[in-house]
Amino acid sequence: MAGLKTIAFELYKWGIVVPALILSTFVIGIIAIVISLLGGGQFASRYVASFWARFNAFISLMDVDIEGLAHLDPTKSYVIVANHQSLLDIYALYGFLPIDIKWVMKKELRRIPVLGLVCELMGHIFIDRSRTEAALAAINAAADSLTAGQSIIFFPEGTRSVDGQVLPFKKGAFRFSIQTGLPLLPISLVDTHYRLPSGTTDLSAGSATIVLHPPITTNDGTDVTTLTEQSREVIAKTLNERQLPEGVSRVNQSW
Repeated sequence: MAGLKTIAFELYKWGIVVPALILSTFVIGIIAIVISLLGGGQFASRYVASFWARFNAFISLMDVDIEGLAHLDPTKSYVIVANHQSLLDIYALYGFLPIDIKWVMKKELRRIPVLGLVCELMGHIFIDRSRTEAALAAINAAADSLTAGQSIIFFPEGTRSVDGQVLPFKKGAFRFSIQTGLPLLPISLVDTHYRLPSGTTDLSAGSATIVLHPPITTNDGTDVTTLTEQSREVIAKTLNERQLPEGVSRVNQSW
């Protein structure tokens, strides 16, 4: 029986999940491009792209819970930092955070058909990670155009964790928070590693949780190293307390 369930899920994954991702990215991406070209880039980012993320989370059989919304003021802008352990992190944050977020992403993603153009039109920030000064200039320019309630989100590890553990944080996001005076909002993404581990196609059905922590106020006197370590510690503590041990998964028993 278990073997039949495994086969059925593999058929579902390759016959439904992957085609749905490709088709939805193309169709919804074209819609978002048209809306953005008509002047509705913010609407496309906040609602159209959020629908894309929620749709693909649903198709991927990932239930997303969110905790700590009391720490979030939707009228304020934040510098958001989150751990990164799966491609599904994008679905979770873009689809279920009730705010307009601008992503900081590597410039190579701009070359992806439809996706690269729509991200640019919606105001997401492409950076060349090999050119620190140019990257900071691009982020600062984007910060100047933020309206109240828009936030910038970083994955300060710089890459996805392969084992679900939090990697060392790079300091760019934290310097940016200090320079702009925007409060820093740490977020722990729990169990997305078990839904789809980095570098694999081992998708599994189940739940993931977004945990919002209290925002940290910054100013010119804030020490960047202390801020970086404080943020990493609060994110890692939640993962250590909440995330399942290696080899254990909250799999949807219907499969």
